[in-house]
Amino acid sequence: MRQLAIVGVVAAALGAGCLNTSAPKGFTVQYAIAIFGCGASCDAPGPETLADAKRGDTVWVRHDVALISALEPTAYARVRADCEENATVETATGVVRVSIPPSACPDSVETHDFVADSVISRDDRWIIDSSLAATGPTAYAIIGHILVRPRLEPRFLFTINQ
Repeated sequence: MRQLAIVGVVAAALGAGCLNTSAPKGFTVQYAIAIFGCGASCDAPGPETLADAKRGDTVWVRHDVALISALEPTAYARVRADCEENATVETATGVVRVSIPPSACPDSVETHDFVADSVISRDDRWIIDSSLAATGPTAYAIIGHILVRPRLEPRFLFTINQ
């Protein structure tokens, strides 16, 4: 069973009195996030998605950001650099417990020139921290942070077991 958290947005400007003129206009973006198990050696993601794992397990957080349609042949978006935090693990009350990966270049953002049907894919290796789920199985939200402008943050519910 394949589980993905997907968020989409239409960033089209309509004639209105109060528009944010710095916001992207005229394109539709889809951002999906999922958790995958390891391949044969854990150097790469395996083919199966996961809904849960144990503390100490190695899993992969996959991000796919796609341009679905655009009024122009290309659309510019702002994305976090590979060395920046791509996702966070949050509790039910919104407390951030873990950054995936830990940021090595805070506030690094780059412009990405999307063309129709193009996809940005990233896989972040995550060794599940032993401080999570200390009292038993616990559900966490894995929240994607790659797409900065337009800002989309998909949430994927994931259970961590002892």
